Amino acid sequence: MRLANGVLQHYGLTVSDWGGGSYMVANPAGQNENVYALAGIWESVDALLNGQTADPLDEALIESLEGLVSARRTNA
Repeated sequence: MRLANGVLQHYGLTVSDWGGGSYMVANPAGQNENVYALAGIWESVDALLNGQTADPLDEALIESLEGLVSARRTNA
């Protein structure tokens, strides 16, 4: 969940465990989608971005994730 939230944070979204059998993807406006497999999270991300498209190869996203990894190594 930590890695998924690290990715989704870049888009202002969160994901949480929903009862052990699915996941809840949410945006700051309070909209959410229930997803039944990790593979379905990305489709929900696009839906919750209200017309924007999430790009997993976005350079800003990759830099953000590299920063999270660096920070984690520093704190370890």
